[in-house]
Amino acid sequence: MFDNFTKFGASVEKLSFVSNQPLPDVILVHGEEPFSIADRKKLEKFVTGLSEEITGFDADQHTSLFFFCFSELSLTNYEETLLGKIAMFLEGELNASVAPRAFALTVNDYCRKRSKSLADVENFEQLLGSKFVTRDNMMKWLAQTQEAHANPIKWDSVASDLIEMKFSEKKRVERAWRDYETHLLERQNAATAEYIQNMSGAIEEQLDNAESLEHLLALTFPRASKLVLTWRPQSDEQFIKAAVLYESKR
Repeated sequence: MFDNFTKFGASVEKLSFVSNQPLPDVILVHGEEPFSIADRKKLEKFVTGLSEEITGFDADQHTSLFFFCFSELSLTNYEETLLGKIAMFLEGELNASVAPRAFALTVNDYCRKRSKSLADVENFEQLLGSKFVTRDNMMKWLAQTQEAHANPIKWDSVASDLIEMKFSEKKRVERAWRDYETHLLERQNAATAEYIQNMSGAIEEQLDNAESLEHLLALTFPRASKLVLTWRPQSDEQFIKAAVLYESKR
């Protein structure tokens, strides 16, 4: 937290620690209160620790910057959790009951990547100019979520294009397609979001070289195999084919 003061100096008005758990080692409050109202012995322990850890920390000058903000966010009521609030937000924006996990992962992954680039921010003006999420970002993600909800990817959308594939192989790939769909729902996490992005890139690389969907499948298969096996090591050939076909329709 103090790194922000070191980086942004006089622009910093508060250094707030936000948690839905109490902080008994320093202060017990509801709402937001400065550390300076804490019990003197507890505050001295906090100040001593910072003084030993951070060169340039001045207790008289800097202690007043620290605040503790107790969040009322509940972990026992789903609607009050972050995922629950996102679900309610999506329902309100899209007028539909949409599983919120994929949307939440998109936002989280974007913010995680943006936070890495913020290591290069040198002043407060640059920080303001590089806000994590803009209105345009949010509208784009909402449009993508609405499209995915309204038009789910179906096996029939690819089956008719698999002209050269033998009937028996097509049935095996269809079963793998169902398995792939289920696995995507079960593993909605950062690793899956990264895998989907990489798979999309692999397909895009070969798109202009392909003469048909089956040709695209053949061209993409070598790289797709590595991506799928890293994401799901026990995958067989049909599962990898299903993955390429499914992701080619996103």
